[in-house]
Amino acid sequence: MSEVEWDRSLRDAARDLAADEIGVLLVVRRRSAIGIVSERDLVAAVAAGLDPDDTIVEDAMTTEIVSVDVSAAVTTAAEMMLEAGIRHLLATRDGRPAGIVSIRDVLAAVLEEHGPGNDGTGDSRVPRGPGAA
Repeated sequence: MSEVEWDRSLRDAARDLAADEIGVLLVVRRRSAIGIVSERDLVAAVAAGLDPDDTIVEDAMTTEIVSVDVSAAVTTAAEMMLEAGIRHLLATRDGRPAGIVSIRDVLAAVLEEHGPGNDGTGDSRVPRGPGAA
C-alpha cells in the first residue's frame, strides 16, 4: 500500500501514482491515515484551477474513507463501491489499514471465481449503463 504525507504537493502525489502505476494513495499524518488522494481528486483539483506545485495533498484529498475488512466477501466490496460511487476501498485488518482494494481487484476476483465469459447465470452480456446507445 502506497502512502503520501499530507503536506506533499499534488505534483509529488501524481508522480508517486505514475511511478507505482496505481490510482490512489493513502494520505498520512504522523503515521495515521487521514484520507486518500486519487487520480480523480488530482484531476478535480487541476480542473478547479489549483496549482499542482503549490497545493498540498490535504487540500485535494478525500477525507471520507470507505473501508472493508480483509475477511469480507468480494461481493461485499463490490456492493460498497457501487453504493458509494468509488473505485477504491481501504482494506483493514483489526481496524488498521492493510491495503487498498481497487475495482480491478474486484473484477479479477470475480473472473477467477466464475471464469472469463461466465457470470454463473448463463447470460454473459454486458449490461447497458446510462447513456448507452
